[in-house]
Amino acid sequence: MACHRFGLSRSAFPYAPARATSRHKLPPRDIRRGHLEFIANKKDFDYNVVLYEQTKSGQYILLAPYWTRASYNGHLGVRRLLTPGKRQRLDFEAVRLMGRQLQPGSRIVVVLSVIKETGRQINYGTGKDVSDETIADAKEPLTIRWLAASYIDLPLRR
Repeated sequence: MACHRFGLSRSAFPYAPARATSRHKLPPRDIRRGHLEFIANKKDFDYNVVLYEQTKSGQYILLAPYWTRASYNGHLGVRRLLTPGKRQRLDFEAVRLMGRQLQPGSRIVVVLSVIKETGRQINYGTGKDVSDETIADAKEPLTIRWLAASYIDLPLRR
């Protein structure tokens, strides 16, 4: 797993087809699921799980972004705040449809990151309504320790 300023990324081994004519396909009924285990120092945060195809030539092609607020994960109508300093589990299922035929030698790259960018509402993790939070509420920076039991389940078919 690599760590860079945009978040954590993990890439799969290069795809090598059994026959020169076969290629992996991400099915149009794409259901990406994931299980994230972590320890955070805040009651809430917003995060992205973004998939890319890294071609043999090194080009990155955006496949599918998924983003959510941790406190609304799995139950959009009810906010459930995290407990700072305790092991947490978030299971998610992306509903955005996506289909893509991967080229031989390509890799799937998963980037997991916290959303803190210009143009988006910033969640400072206090547990208050995010619209009412200010930078003064943030106090200490968000820290997340991602645990090894985390995974992304990505359906592939030939």
